[in-house]
Amino acid sequence: MKNECDIVQDLLFSYKDGCLKQGSKEFVEKHLKKCDECAKVYSEMNNEEEKSDIPKDEIDYLKKIKKKMKKKTKIIIAISVILIIFIILNIAVFINYDKYISEMTIFLEDSITDEERAEIENIIKGTDKNAEITYKSKEDALNNMKERFQDKTELLAGYEGENNIFPAYYEVNSNKKAIEEIEAKLINNEKIKSINTRTDENPYVFFFFSKIYVPLTEKNK
Repeated sequence: MKNECDIVQDLLFSYKDGCLKQGSKEFVEKHLKKCDECAKVYSEMNNEEEKSDIPKDEIDYLKKIKKKMKKKTKIIIAISVILIIFIILNIAVFINYDKYISEMTIFLEDSITDEERAEIENIIKGTDKNAEITYKSKEDALNNMKERFQDKTELLAGYEGENNIFPAYYEVNSNKKAIEEIEAKLINNEKIKSINTRTDENPYVFFFFSKIYVPLTEKNK
């Protein structure tokens, strides 16, 4: 770690040029009064300038150039920081967006049969063999609502069994292109209540508001 003399001597050129902030300026002046060695270094700096063959107006001009260069450097650094933040933000936005536009929810009619469900699954797999399909029954849907309501599950009393109003559904995880194709193939299926996707969401709006509200674009028949 540098001692006080090293720090002061590093600051002498800026002090001499009048570029230090008030606190740093007072720190240097206070040190010069008590340190003969640093005072000597500062004196020699002044003497070298006096001995210089460079005219004073040229020295002043060079000082101005130096200040301008410092200003430009600060501007370049600020712009670079802004660009880095912008790039990182965009990466985060689209990583988040790509994840959610790859999901869809297919709500089913209560009257759907096992054969009709199998047909829907075949359409999904026929579009994307790697698609992840999760089936949630009406009971699963009710339990999911109970988890969301937590300590207010009494509001769902009476919805058990035949009174369950929550539809069974599929959760599908694929990719944006396949999601759009699956939706187009199933949108007119009479055994489907509705299809929810996120493919129409603005990536930036979705990113900043997804923590509060996860929007879905519902496309009913």
